[in-house]
Parts: sequence; C-alpha cells; structure tokens
Amino acid sequence: MNLRVEDLGPDFVTIVQTKNGKTRRVPLTPELRAELVAHAHKSGYVFGQGKNGKPPRQEAASVAFGRLMRSIGLEGVTHHVLRHTGASAMVAAGISLRVVQDIGGWSTLRMLERYAHPSGAEMSRAVRVLTAYTATGTKTRTATKSDQSAPKKRGRVSAVKSGVTTWRPQLTSSTS
Repeated sequence: MNLRVEDLGPDFVTIVQTKNGKTRRVPLTPELRAELVAHAHKSGYVFGQGKNGKPPRQEAASVAFGRLMRSIGLEGVTHHVLRHTGASAMVAAGISLRVVQDIGGWSTLRMLERYAHPSGAEMSRAVRVLTAYTATGTKTRTATKSDQSAPKKRGRVSAVKSGVTTWRPQLTSSTS
C-alpha cells in the first residue's frame, strides 16, 4: 500500500516493503503504469488518500475491498482470492513456475503450491499433450479402428511415435 510513483519504472514496479523484507521488481504493463500514475495522489503515494495523501492501512484496504466485491455481487472474494486466481491462471497458461513464483513473491515453490491450483481442464490438457508423444492405444491393447487395420510389426516396439520428439531425459551424475 506504500507504493510511490517513483517506484514505477517504465515496465516494472519496485516493491520496497514486502512481507519477507526483500525488495523485488515485478513486470508492469504500460497501460497499468499509466493508470497508476494518473490516479496517484499528489503526495506521491499511488494509493494515497485524503488531504495528506497517506496510504490506507492494510486492514482498512481489506475491508474496503470486501465491501466493493459484495457491492458487485462477488461475496467472499478477497484480494487473497485474486492472488490464488492469478497464480492459477498463469500456471494454466503455461508460464513457468519459477516466473510465477518471482512475480507473486513466494519465497519457495512449496509456498507457490498453496496458491496455484490446477483445474480439471488443465489436468486433462496435460494428459492430451502426452498423446502427441505416445503411440495410439493403451495398456489394455485398445486402439483406434485405423490402427487395427495396420499390419502388425515384429521386433522391437517403441511407445514413442517416430519423428515426434528428440527430447531425452537428462541423466544426472551422482559424482557432481
């Protein structure tokens, strides 16, 4: 809440007073930066209020946010819910967990796990991605009709379709 206009860079914001005491930079869109600057108090605080332009206390901001959400029909939505939603949306969009962790300011991936919740649709999409790398069919030997008419091959069998991937697992050395 103590964000000042001078904390806004051209494409980032520097957050000075974080929960863990570490200063960090977070990317910022030019549109959001323009809105924050346009609505900042003349005192220099982005969220300044009243004549002196001091930012509200965290508790007051939380209460006001709750009232606003109720007034637009979103009962029970808090700024914390939006944090969960943002983390989940970034993960669902394929953003790396490390990037989501840095943007959200979580000190460990373990903490991020509490916020980023995979959806059923996201889990289904993850399984579908694997079908591009594996042969059609399952362990129970079910296959599509087009596969049943194909001639059976003898010899070595691979579950990976030829030409689909060149990725190989990286082996780690126990001597390092």
